[in-house]
Amino acid sequence: MSNVYRQVYLHLVWSTRKRQHILTAEVETFVHARMAEICDNLNLRLLIANSAWDHTHSLVEWNTSTSIGDGVRELKSRTTTEWNARVRAAGIGQMLTWQRGYGVVSIRKSDISTVVAYIRDQKTRHKNKRIWGPFEQSAREDEGESLGTANAHTDIANTSTEADAMIDIANPTAAPGDKPWGSSKDPGP
Repeated sequence: MSNVYRQVYLHLVWSTRKRQHILTAEVETFVHARMAEICDNLNLRLLIANSAWDHTHSLVEWNTSTSIGDGVRELKSRTTTEWNARVRAAGIGQMLTWQRGYGVVSIRKSDISTVVAYIRDQKTRHKNKRIWGPFEQSAREDEGESLGTANAHTDIANTSTEADAMIDIANPTAAPGDKPWGSSKDPGP
């Protein structure tokens, strides 16, 4: 089909297996950089990627030729395969494993700057328990363990700053800490 118009923006979230806190410094930087490269290879445009220790958020402008499931599968499998190959070759470091599944929410173009600000400020939001619960607390691990964030971040040491590992192509004018999606009761899109 020629002349296809599309305007599809997806906010994606997935977690490390058993919510292991391994997305720090080097791992986080690697994952975000590889996500950008993988998106380019799939003709997707990564607007921002950021993590909070045990899960990653991204905002991607999606195309019409890649299914969401195929795109997420590529992002998750390539990042783990390549990171784990580096760990094996060096003989040091922690292996990366993602949980099964993911969260995805489509957003309006007019909400990009708000969602980018939400993703950019993940570590602070989790420390202050200012997250969108339905999106970040709904996933379950294979063994039935809850992946809720309410108790997952009680003893977190900030081992990397957001600026160190965050990919932010959109660079909106929204200030970090702004309420996501305009409502303090239900900050979801």
